[in-house]
Amino acid sequence: MQLSHRLDKPIYEFDIIGDEDIFLPKELKNFMNSLGHVFRNAISHGIEDEEIRVDLNKSERGAISCSFSKERDELKIIISDDGSGIDVDKIKEKAGNKNMSDKEAYSFIFKDNFSTNDEVSEVSGRGVGLSAVKNELDLLNGNIEIYSELNIGTRFIFTIPIDEN
Repeated sequence: MQLSHRLDKPIYEFDIIGDEDIFLPKELKNFMNSLGHVFRNAISHGIEDEEIRVDLNKSERGAISCSFSKERDELKIIISDDGSGIDVDKIKEKAGNKNMSDKEAYSFIFKDNFSTNDEVSEVSGRGVGLSAVKNELDLLNGNIEIYSELNIGTRFIFTIPIDEN
C-alpha cells in the first residue's frame, strides 16, 4: 500500500485468499518473499493513474488480488490485477524480435536485466525483480502461466509441486 501512495496510484486493500490450513514448507520461503516483485510490478507497471482508469471506465482505485490453493500435490498461487495489461508489442520491440509469440514475450519479462522501462527508478527498471521470482520458482521446479489483456489486466499463475510428507 505504501508504494501505491508513493506512486499516487490508489488501490483497494487486498487480502490473500486461501485455505489457512495449508502448510507451506520452509523451502518456499525465498520464493514467497520474491513474490513482492510481482505485487510491486502490478502497482508500478500495471495499475494506471486515476485519470486514465476513469477514461477507461474503471474504478479510480486499482484492484490487486492474491489467492492460493492446494490441488493434489501442487500449490497454486494466483496474483492478478485490473490494470493496463502487459504490452507484448513493447516487449517484442525491446527484445529485438517482433516475430516472437505472445507466450515467448511473456517468458522474456523474466530474463535477467530485461525491462520495458526506459528509465530506472527506485521502484523499477533494473530488470531484476521478475528474474528473481523466476530463479526461485525454477529452484522449486515450479511453472508459471501468464494471462494478460490490454486495458483489462494481468494474471500470474504459479504452480509449485509440494511434498506431502
